[in-house]
Amino acid sequence: MVTLRSERSESGFTLVEVVVAMVVLAVGLMGLQALTISAIRSVAIGHERTEHAVFASSLLEEGMRQVRAANDCFADGPTAGTDVLRGHSWEREMIRDGNRCDITVRILRDGDPRFELEASVHVQ
Repeated sequence: MVTLRSERSESGFTLVEVVVAMVVLAVGLMGLQALTISAIRSVAIGHERTEHAVFASSLLEEGMRQVRAANDCFADGPTAGTDVLRGHSWEREMIRDGNRCDITVRILRDGDPRFELEASVHVQ
């Protein structure tokens, strides 16, 4: 005699469990993507600020060299300009204040205040 079993002894995941697992994985990957994009933007902003600081430092050093070479506070050469490749403009101001010379450099990027940099130095 042949008997039929009504109990199923199969193991595995149901379709609902698979779909829920895929949704959880998709949400996690989207969060990771957003975090990666944010990190890339932060690195790019930091790189640009570093470039501006190095450029401002070179302008200040050039101004200090001019003051020390001529033993006077005057602007020899350009006092403002635009760097087309980097997309920023700059200006250098040299002002005599008694026995010292104040040199100030301002760097702007397309009018964006987040990338504005101002540095100054006093030369005796």
